[in-house]
Amino acid sequence: MQVKTDHIADKAKATRDLMIKVEKAAAEHSKAGEDHKSSMTKFGKISDDMEALARKITMKEQALTQIVSTYKRQIAEMKAQMDEMMKDKEKAENEMKDLKTQAASAGKFKTDVQQEQAKTEKEMQTAQQELQAIRRALDSAVSAATVAEAQEVQAANEAREANGRVEVAKKTKEYLMKIRGAVRSYYGSIDDLEGAVEGQAKVELKDVAEAKTMLEKYNTMISSFRNLHAYDAEVYTKVTPAIKEVKENAFAQIRFICDMMGIKTSKDAHCLSDLWGTLGMTKLEFPSD
Repeated sequence: MQVKTDHIADKAKATRDLMIKVEKAAAEHSKAGEDHKSSMTKFGKISDDMEALARKITMKEQALTQIVSTYKRQIAEMKAQMDEMMKDKEKAENEMKDLKTQAASAGKFKTDVQQEQAKTEKEMQTAQQELQAIRRALDSAVSAATVAEAQEVQAANEAREANGRVEVAKKTKEYLMKIRGAVRSYYGSIDDLEGAVEGQAKVELKDVAEAKTMLEKYNTMISSFRNLHAYDAEVYTKVTPAIKEVKENAFAQIRFICDMMGIKTSKDAHCLSDLWGTLGMTKLEFPSD
């Protein structure tokens, strides 16, 4: 292509040179020689422009030829790579066929295995198709699970708090029931002591078993009040009014027993006041004392 272009350019130049010579000779013998010379000048300029354009075309053709050559080389290389890959693929297929043939001949490639394999492959394809949807759903599920977990933790904490309140109330009730039972038992022991000494003016209280039992019941009653105070001081304050009543009523009944036995006592004491030390016992006090 380049040779042909060069030939055209050379031929155009030769033709132009010949025409210039002819025209120059004609101009010398023509009455309009000066005008003719001007036309020849313009013709020469146009011819120069044509030569420059021809050279540009030649350069473009050379560049195009280089690009085409490069593409042809790259295509050839890719075709060669493709041929190698086809060979590798055929080799792998042949090896796979050989392995299947060997497995079939050894009885390992049974029909049911083939069916199971086909089923598995189909399931895998389905799983792959659904994978993207699962991933999107997973993001939503994780967000929902995070919210649900937080709600569950909050609910669990609230449940524990509620259970804790229930346990406290249950325990408090147990302490109150023990106080009630201890108070009743203590009053009962006073009645027992009264019955034991009735009609016996010269009996020593230290020798009366019911007297020691009454002191033991007293300490048991005090312990029940102290236990409640240690567990829930706020609830204990609600039962303190009963303590004064217990003291006054119980002690009044004991002073009545002292009067029955002819033992004089003060308003703030009674005949069992000194019996603690005599029996080797320690008198417990109410928590508010």
